[in-house]
Amino acid sequence: MSKSKPLRDAVKSKFYPFARERGFIRGKANSLEVPFQRKSDSTFDWFEIQWEKYHRPAFVIHFDQYPLDSEFFVGNDGSQCLSSEDLPGSAGSLKRWKDGSLRTWFQLRRPWKQTFMSFKWAYSPDEVVTHVISAFDELERWWETKEEGPHIYLPYGYPPQPLSSRP
Repeated sequence: MSKSKPLRDAVKSKFYPFARERGFIRGKANSLEVPFQRKSDSTFDWFEIQWEKYHRPAFVIHFDQYPLDSEFFVGNDGSQCLSSEDLPGSAGSLKRWKDGSLRTWFQLRRPWKQTFMSFKWAYSPDEVVTHVISAFDELERWWETKEEGPHIYLPYGYPPQPLSSRP
């Protein structure tokens, strides 16, 4: 059994229904990426859960928003969900806190400061999913107003810079 299986099971049982209640449709997944999208009047909101590539219990949520008339939107009824391979890239990521490193991904391992304060090495899978669900409101706010919250990391700002001007 993979070390990430308890966290994956918790995400499937608690976060997937939460996303469905918010109007998201899950797309075709693979072992590392699970895409979701929803259609509004003029845009479609897209996010994907990206699992850590060595199957450790950690994941990040990449997101973006596209106009319905863009070349990337293919499902007129919202039933087709695009994978990250179909899109040019994400605007940003939803994480435990703003930073570009793997330690900011949602995961079972606690940050050192919290480990020392709680005398516990790890969160339970349910605690991680609860944290993701509470941080998801910031992502909803970003889709509405493009306002950054403490869990939203935009490495190139918004709107994203052209690839040629990125460091």
